[in-house]
Amino acid sequence: MRLAPASTRVFAFTLALTLAGTLALAGDVTDFEGLPLGGPESVLNNGGAAGGWTIDGNFYNNEFSSDPTYGDFWSGWAFSNQTPASTGEAFGQYLAVTGSGAGGSSNYGVLTAYEDPLGFYSTVARIDLADGRNAGSIKITNVEYASRAITEGYPQGGAFEQDDWFTLTIQGLDAGGSVVGAVDVELATYGDSLNVLSDWLLVDLTALGDARSLNFVFTTSVWNAFGPLTPFYAAVDDFTTYSTAAVPEPASWALMGLGLVGGLVARRRLGRRDS
Repeated sequence: MRLAPASTRVFAFTLALTLAGTLALAGDVTDFEGLPLGGPESVLNNGGAAGGWTIDGNFYNNEFSSDPTYGDFWSGWAFSNQTPASTGEAFGQYLAVTGSGAGGSSNYGVLTAYEDPLGFYSTVARIDLADGRNAGSIKITNVEYASRAITEGYPQGGAFEQDDWFTLTIQGLDAGGSVVGAVDVELATYGDSLNVLSDWLLVDLTALGDARSLNFVFTTSVWNAFGPLTPFYAAVDDFTTYSTAAVPEPASWALMGLGLVGGLVARRRLGRRDS
């Protein structure tokens, strides 16, 4: 039997190892299905004294307050199983435009974050990752509230015009709070035509490497003197993490493959000399 050239065998072996590493990054998926939402068309938006929820080892922050005049206020994370039957409730802020979670599931996350241009207050949506876990991927879509604002100007005006945009940036932060990477998700753009994200989009987060926290930051082109007219909300599902020790980096797989194949080729050549 004739063997392929050594260079071909090195490439094939390295490719196989790299693909094996990539498949191993499938990791653990948080789908939020086990949360106590209290029945159909429900919302969980009060993280209580803990200031959020720890789910599968990852912490999702939340701030909640109740005012007798202005009602309940929350920021950070909430969780929902609302469907189109809930359209109009609280402007659809808890309703994914898909009408369900990813793949038709019931539960999904909703996040909101806001930086006041006048400097009076700001809110943050954040995930603190469990020890030994890195971010792998996440699924994102719009909520009804933001989608209607973009397409109709609902309820405060500001429907999109030519060249407008709405972006969610997911920042990876190290243990000291410094940004180590970022991934942009275009929630809506108006180029030749208006495009509004209306399906669950799988977003790769592996570029954020060993980030220990994820910050979710919204930006838009549609503002007035008091702030953005695009509601800073998005829906989230199927957050995947993987073990930091589960697989070597792809470059490490490649080096390992080269070393192993190089050793096999060297042994074969030595055998020829001895024969």
